[in-house]
Amino acid sequence: MRGVAAVLLSRIVLTGALAVGAPLNAAGEPPAQAPAASPQQAAPAAAARPGTRVLVDDTVSDAQLRQILAKGYRPEHQAHGNEVYYCRRESELGSRFGTKVCRTAARILQEEQQGKEATTVVQQTPGTRAGK
Repeated sequence: MRGVAAVLLSRIVLTGALAVGAPLNAAGEPPAQAPAASPQQAAPAAAARPGTRVLVDDTVSDAQLRQILAKGYRPEHQAHGNEVYYCRRESELGSRFGTKVCRTAARILQEEQQGKEATTVVQQTPGTRAGK
């Protein structure tokens, strides 16, 4: 299952790289794409394109990767080993300016779990508005 997450991530990186600098044909549309390559061919094809990096994250499953991407995080760079740093823009309370926040997948999932636990505790505590 972890291999599929790496392929999914490499396809995301490929898609992002193609969308940014994709040439247009005479009609102003992107050129027709070839059929999707098999998972074994996806990583070497990405490495063959100049300026494209393939990031492999063996620490998350497919469902966890989709969850991280749904939160607005995008893979940025490879950490130590096979971990990948995911980054997104977050706005500070009381400020118009956003900051770029980067975390590993483990940290993102850990913070989400802590948030769920805190919500459960508040909801189960008698005398709080959330519990009524």
